[in-house]
Amino acid sequence: MSGALDLVSPANRKQEEKLSFPAEFANTFGPLACLAGSNDDLFALAQGIGAVQPRLYITCKAENFFYEDNKHFVQTFSGRLNITYEELSGSHACCSDGKAV
Repeated sequence: MSGALDLVSPANRKQEEKLSFPAEFANTFGPLACLAGSNDDLFALAQGIGAVQPRLYITCKAENFFYEDNKHFVQTFSGRLNITYEELSGSHACCSDGKAV
């Protein structure tokens, strides 16, 4: 719910844009160069998923800074994974209005 499904894209943007908090990614996931293809890369994990698949409920608000990355995940895997996707209006404060809960 309003989380980041694609960590590689924002990590790459952080490196390119020189944003002020790339250390948060490095402290959590290790060196940014090692993120793609790791166990923290949901795209890589979803590519290798077997016959037993989780059911995924994904919701993201349209003004959320993860919106495009999350939409890309849903579009990439909606034909291969059991995804229920709900899009709401608003920003990152996912649970403040209770609509997705």
